[in-house]
Amino acid sequence: MTMKPKSLQEWQTDLHQTAREKGWHNDENTVWKMLGNIHAEVSEAWEEARRPDFDVNAIRYREKDGKPEGFSTELADIVIRCFDTAGALGINLEEVIALKAEFNKSRPFRHGNKRA
Repeated sequence: MTMKPKSLQEWQTDLHQTAREKGWHNDENTVWKMLGNIHAEVSEAWEEARRPDFDVNAIRYREKDGKPEGFSTELADIVIRCFDTAGALGINLEEVIALKAEFNKSRPFRHGNKRA
């Protein structure tokens, strides 16, 4: 079965709805709490990258519940949390990504002379 690809807006709506259904928005979800959840996912990706057996594409499955784990799944969690946050706050992430991506094309090489 071939599925029609979702737009970013459709992903945002679906991911936010799932988060609501799973209880992530049952109390007052302030921006700082949502950012904290995104930060936690970035930290989990960082921990994956620190593993001695680090493989960017490796996906492990937890024995007790089959949960997929690994660097790529943590990147997916970061995106999911970002889309959910945008959905909770009424931000059209698809529109803002397009706007910011276009602006970034105009920036100079390694703008600000930063190392990373």
